[in-house]
Amino acid sequence: MKLFDIRNKVILLVVGGCLLGACGSSHPAIQIPSQASIQYSKTGSSVVISQNGNSMSSSEGIPSNFPKDVPLPDGAKVLGNLSGNNTSTTYFDIYFAVPGPVSAAANSYYRLLTSKGFTGQPPQGGSGGMEIIAKSSAWSLSGTFETPSGPTSGYNFTGNQVELTLMVEKI
Repeated sequence: MKLFDIRNKVILLVVGGCLLGACGSSHPAIQIPSQASIQYSKTGSSVVISQNGNSMSSSEGIPSNFPKDVPLPDGAKVLGNLSGNNTSTTYFDIYFAVPGPVSAAANSYYRLLTSKGFTGQPPQGGSGGMEIIAKSSAWSLSGTFETPSGPTSGYNFTGNQVELTLMVEKI
């Protein structure tokens, strides 16, 4: 099992447990509510936690329900994802290694987004980190491009790759 798998599953179980009602109890240990459904697939390397119409999942690659009308950065390597839905929205957090440097990566992705109908302001920030905020008629998007400070999710960045955290939420 890769480092990403272990770290991702632990984070998902802790965060998912908190979101589904386990945090705030008088017990020091995290408890998953008895009405929560937890599914774990070793073959697909995924975890799904759901309860009362709310769900969170984590897997390798791009989630199968990721919107086709949200373009992904050119040359991106997926490092991991966390997605979910609740009674009011659907969201995706995806982590990538993309060709850098930061400014070139952010500006290239912004041009791709605007060519696909997204609107927003040009990337803001500097050489160490930049952010894009954009939206379409269906999706709100935030992308943070950063120079990696070391391995992320068990991935060692090479050359001038930068880390992109992409957050997409249904409007």
